[in-house]
Amino acid sequence: QIRLYLLPSSNRAKMVEEEFEKKVPQMLEERGPSSLIKSQDIEAVPAGPADVVSLAAPVPDLDPRFFERFSNLRAAYVVGTPGGVNCQQPTWSKILHSLHQQTQVVYLSPQFTRMIRLPKDYVEDNPHWNWHMKRTVFDSALTCMARRPEIPPSFGDWGLVLRLNAANARLCESWYSDVLGKTIVPVESCPSSIKTRVKAYVERNSGIDRKVGAVAEELRLCGVVSKAKLDEHGQPRSDKDKEILQKAYKDHLFKCVYTCVFTTETLLFQNQANLTAVAGESNFMTLMPRCGYSEPHDNLSMLYGVDEAIHILKDLPLRSLTPAYDMVGAILALRYMKTEELDFLGLEVKEADYKVARGLFVDLPEVESPHPILIVEEQPAEVVDRFTEWLRTDVESDPMLLIDEFWASFRVNSARKAETDGYYTSRDATKSMWSSTDQQSMRQASSMDSNYAAASCMERMIAHPAS
Repeated sequence: QIRLYLLPSSNRAKMVEEEFEKKVPQMLEERGPSSLIKSQDIEAVPAGPADVVSLAAPVPDLDPRFFERFSNLRAAYVVGTPGGVNCQQPTWSKILHSLHQQTQVVYLSPQFTRMIRLPKDYVEDNPHWNWHMKRTVFDSALTCMARRPEIPPSFGDWGLVLRLNAANARLCESWYSDVLGKTIVPVESCPSSIKTRVKAYVERNSGIDRKVGAVAEELRLCGVVSKAKLDEHGQPRSDKDKEILQKAYKDHLFKCVYTCVFTTETLLFQNQANLTAVAGESNFMTLMPRCGYSEPHDNLSMLYGVDEAIHILKDLPLRSLTPAYDMVGAILALRYMKTEELDFLGLEVKEADYKVARGLFVDLPEVESPHPILIVEEQPAEVVDRFTEWLRTDVESDPMLLIDEFWASFRVNSARKAETDGYYTSRDATKSMWSSTDQQSMRQASSMDSNYAAASCMERMIAHPAS
């Protein structure tokens, strides 16, 4: 049994219900004119000891003081980047700051999580995922390959635009190599139509109407060192320095976007499977594409023939798809449940320097904490292979299987059981609010009884990684 707690949000309720309807319709209860997700309010989470928190994309309305109800935390695993698309500020930094007052923070940097990618056969052969979930993964791969982010200037600064395109370019380089066994054609030898599209995209996304953001740091992570003079916040000191930084940004952004657009053009749009013969007069035949860019010179995020594009991508001989990102945090939590040891699983971990640590707490005052901030950056190939294999073994294609196994073998001491006996009555009274969709089938799938499950959940506060 997996407990699901939700934070009500009036402006997101309809969107969330629609997502549940697509992915897990059994989690919805019909209550009058609208559906209700089987869950409890987040404030119903009981206080007490907890082992690990995995922080991915925090809900903007969550009060950071929520985590003060937990004690004896041993680590908080953090996935994401301050100000990223799914890590809105100031929420992300405030929640991280709250957790840092209670335990050590293990920051799983994008340079690490991007290395752990979902194997293509893992997605295709996963017996626990329905077609909607599999299609979503392939659509995400299509986004990384073909859809260039077209973010409004008010939100997408230079740093964010470069970060997204640079990450996608690395994926495209590997996909191109998987399919053709060679490197991408140099820009000097490519058709002028591709260069024109890329130049137009770079111009749209490098104007002075956008903030600079952390573009200097993103360039550094890409191996590009700008000659622009920067202040302590990574911002250009003068207009001249801004021009120098802008030039370096535009040059590298062009390389990244070209890599993705050329890969898309070669593997998808010029793929034989994308061309269909259309007959004309007098035995005339022409080839028409099934998918492509809707507005190639004005918007590189819009595609026509998306279903056809996904079908073509699915048939490509790719070894892996998109990064696992949040699932890396789930693996760490699941590993802890199995071993009860926090040995970082062979990762190369170092203590974050002052600059990196302050970068996680953007716009927040300095407050001392007795706990360190540890960072996991790019790792050796053997570590990446180990984590990729754990996607298959630890998660076993379905985190619920491992959690069920953990509960079945967990032993609750008599003192702890006595403390939770009073909870069973209230649990039975609110059984309909539990997230388990079929109490009987779950009991049949496990050797534990419901009291065992409840006590285990009270003891360890386990939650499904997907929730």
